[in-house]
Amino acid sequence: MSWREEQIGDCRLICADCLEVLPTLGKVDAVVTDPPWDQAKGIHGSGDPRGLFATVSAALANARMVTVQLGCYTDPCFLAPLARLMPFFHACWLSYVPPSYNGRILMEADVAYVYGDPPASKKGARVIPGVCQSTRREDGEKQFLRSYGKNRSQKESAVRIAALDHPMPRHLAHVRWLTKWHTETDDTVCDPFVGSGTTGVACIQLDRKFIGIEIDPRYFEIACRRIEDAYRQRKLFPPEPPKPEAEQGALL
Repeated sequence: MSWREEQIGDCRLICADCLEVLPTLGKVDAVVTDPPWDQAKGIHGSGDPRGLFATVSAALANARMVTVQLGCYTDPCFLAPLARLMPFFHACWLSYVPPSYNGRILMEADVAYVYGDPPASKKGARVIPGVCQSTRREDGEKQFLRSYGKNRSQKESAVRIAALDHPMPRHLAHVRWLTKWHTETDDTVCDPFVGSGTTGVACIQLDRKFIGIEIDPRYFEIACRRIEDAYRQRKLFPPEPPKPEAEQGALL
């Protein structure tokens, strides 16, 4: 398969199969990703998500830290191939506002599992939290919330999901939180299943370098556009410089 690459600021985007690309990257600092999992539909890899993750785990384990986001109704044994290669660090709960349901399961949160060596302890980040309880969502996520939260009709929900740019989008607030707490400012962060580019947007907002891989050209184009937009937004509203340690909280 031929590759297509785009360099947008500090983001390197590659349209190709991650199984081909990852072995060529060498060591990356951190991985923050949402791979196709058991309930994934309509995306590459959904036919055998466990086989795909087992194959890719060896390459992911080259990173210092790997953060994998899964649905609350996904068996964590899905992660066994990675768990055999890296030490487990902790699990995180990523709250939904509002919750929805799937059959008899109340879906109140996604779960992220973190493996490897954590970022260095520093003032303002001595303790790494395990719950993201943000009640605010970015404007671009309102459609996502309407589709997955307030709507209780499976038929209407299916129509709304079909209208989204990606069939399985992630909350930017969640991915940004995971990136903030599990990567360092000077890290290069990789997402081998970049989808519509949410991890890349989070990295731009947090001043991280980023490598994103997406096999589907349709979603690759969406990711490129979102990342270009994120850079334009950053020019208009530059991130605030880090506060002196004396002004930061002693715990978080």
